[in-house]
Parts: sequence; structure tokens; C-alpha cells
Amino acid sequence: MICARKINDEKNVFAGFFSNSMYVSIVFTIAIVQAILTQFSGDIFKCARAGISVTQWIIVLVLGISVLPVNLLIKYVPDKFGIQLGSKEKQIEEGTLIHQFRSGRTVSITKKTTNRLQKLDSTIKNK
Repeated sequence: MICARKINDEKNVFAGFFSNSMYVSIVFTIAIVQAILTQFSGDIFKCARAGISVTQWIIVLVLGISVLPVNLLIKYVPDKFGIQLGSKEKQIEEGTLIHQFRSGRTVSITKKTTNRLQKLDSTIKNK
């Protein structure tokens, strides 16, 4: 979840992490609930009945934290080596446009959504 916050190859996934209190509370709530379920609901979820040991917790945490350096390494891999799903020509033929926002972020949206955004933009300008 932490790495998914930055989608434009931004390197520092923790930049502004604590600026959104709702996001931080959700992340910590998920972590706490997972720990409680792992330790105390072995009979219900068919996990370890007595919870997992300290060694197992260390293994889990190391594997979980290993996502951060792997994510950082992936950001240095050029896009030409990545997997391309579909083609831009096909997307445009099927009614999908590539739209670039003022922030420089490029996303793929439908023509219907583009029309709604243009109407909304003109409404705001008229007010």
C-alpha cells in the first residue's frame, strides 16, 4: 500500500506520508487487525493455533519490508523493458483518449469522461 501511493516513478514513497491522517490511520488499522487475526484467530482461520512465533514474525516483517528496496530498483528500470498492455492506437479506436493533466500526469480516460470534464471546466469558468 505504501509503494502504491507514488505512481509516476517518484523515488521517495514516504514523501508526504503523514500529511493524510486518514490514510495513515487506515494503514495502521490494517496492520493491527492483521496482527491480531494472525495471533488470536488460529482456530477460525485455520492458521497457527497458538499464533506465530517471534522467528516467524521476524521473517514476515523482513519479507514485507523487502518490498521497499525492490520497488525502488524497479523504478530505475526503463519503461521499454516493461510489459505494454494493449496499444495506444487500439485504445483510441475503442473510444479511449490519452489525457494529460496540468500536473503533467497522463491517464487514459474515455471520451464520455472527457466531455464531462470539459463541461465541468466550462461551468467553473462561467461562474
